[in-house]
Amino acid sequence: IEQRADPRARDLLLRKTHPFILRRLKKNVATELPDKIEKTIRCELTETQRALYQAVIKRDLEQAVQAMGGKKLSLGNPHIFSVLMKLKQICCHPGLFMKELHEFKRGVSGKFDAFLDLTEEIMGNENGSDTPNKLLVFSQFVEMATYIQDYIISQKRTCDRIDGSVSPSNRPSLCREFNDNPSRFGMVLTLFSGGVGLDLQGANHVVLYDQWWNPAIHNQAIDRVHRIGQHRSVLVFYLITRGTL
Repeated sequence: IEQRADPRARDLLLRKTHPFILRRLKKNVATELPDKIEKTIRCELTETQRALYQAVIKRDLEQAVQAMGGKKLSLGNPHIFSVLMKLKQICCHPGLFMKELHEFKRGVSGKFDAFLDLTEEIMGNENGSDTPNKLLVFSQFVEMATYIQDYIISQKRTCDRIDGSVSPSNRPSLCREFNDNPSRFGMVLTLFSGGVGLDLQGANHVVLYDQWWNPAIHNQAIDRVHRIGQHRSVLVFYLITRGTL
C-alpha cells in the first residue's frame, strides 16, 4: 500500500481487518450524558492589536518566505510557525507578545474583553443554586493561563492552574478538590497538561481561549468535562479573533 499506492491492496486490507475493529462513538455508549452546547464568540482586534499584527506581517512574514529561498513552505519550516505563533499571541493579548502582562484593563485585547464579559455573566447567573457554576479555561500559553488565573482570583473567586510545572501525581487531587468543593470556582489549564487524563465533571462551562492547530486537541480538552459522571449541560465557548489568519 505504501510503496505502490495500490488501492486494491488497501481495499483487501480493509476487508480482512474490518471484522476485528470496533469503534463506538461516545454518543452511542453514553446516551445518558446531558447536552453539550458549543458557541463561537468572535472578537475584534483593538487598535493596539491591529498595529502589532500588521507590524509582524510586514517585518517577519516576508523574511520567513525568503528564508526558504522562495521554495514552497512546508509544515516542517520553523520560520513560518514562528510568525504564526507571534500572531496568535497578539490575538490573545498584546501583553503576551510584548512580555508585559500586568493590570487587567479593558480595551487592550478584544479577546480578553470578551472573556471578561463571559466570566462576569457566568459569575452573575448562579441564583443561589446548590450546584454553582464552575469554569474551565484552556490556553496553550502558560503566561496567558497564569494571567487568566490571576484575574479570576482578583474577582474574589478561587482558581487553580494545571500546567507543565504541576506534577502528574498531584493533578488528580487538584481535580477531586475542584469537583467536590462547591467553593472552587475556576481552573485554568494548558492544553497539553490538562487536555487528557483528567476528570473535571464539576465544571459546566468551558472556554477555549486560544486554539491549537489540531481540533482533536480541543475535543479532548472538552471531554475532561463532558464525560460519564457529568449531570449538567455543558456550555463550550471558542474565542476567535475576527479578520485574522
